[in-house]
Amino acid sequence: MSAPAPAPAPAPVATAADEQLLLLGANLLPPEVVAHRQVRKIRLVMIALLVVTALLVLTVYAAAWVRKVRSQDDLDAVTDASGQLRAQQSRYGELITAQASANQIKGQLALLMADDVTWTPLVRSIRSATPAGVGLTGVLLNVIDPSQRSSDGVMTSSGLPSATGSPIGALTITGLSSSNAAIATFVDSVAKISGITGSLLTNATAQDKGIVFGVKADLSPTLLSKLYAE
Repeated sequence: MSAPAPAPAPAPVATAADEQLLLLGANLLPPEVVAHRQVRKIRLVMIALLVVTALLVLTVYAAAWVRKVRSQDDLDAVTDASGQLRAQQSRYGELITAQASANQIKGQLALLMADDVTWTPLVRSIRSATPAGVGLTGVLLNVIDPSQRSSDGVMTSSGLPSATGSPIGALTITGLSSSNAAIATFVDSVAKISGITGSLLTNATAQDKGIVFGVKADLSPTLLSKLYAE
């Protein structure tokens, strides 16, 4: 027969003395050592915060430096491009000067020719409007100084209100006709010519050689040639 298994040893029972020893062991370090360790921990935390702050400052500084370098590169590129353009412009300096002179001359011509009227087509139209039985003895075209031109709605040189704006001048026609009907036809035809307004018979006198008459009208601003105008 086998021998019976030995009985388990009873668990040690903590006594009051043991608990007192444990309490005494937890408080063995002096307060100076505990305070020193806490100071070390705080110092490490502060050092870590200083390192992180320094890294952030360096990062911001590096980003600003990169932006500055890029801006300087862009400025150098623009400066180089401007220098190249000035170099190209200097090669065409004579052409630019000639263009500036041409524009100046054009402006002076536009001012000088502001009141220019192309008379040839107008005189040709007056002659074409002359019916049979009417002979012209004089055609006088007079441009009024701009400072003395009448404004809209006032009496014009023909004695009639202006319907097409301030007239730029007056037209005076003298002639000889064989009949009053031919004169009336001529006056109506003159009134239909482009650029002429307010056609009016001013006199008609019968003489041995025929009827001497006179017609007066206004010259419309549409007759201005506007040469060299912008």
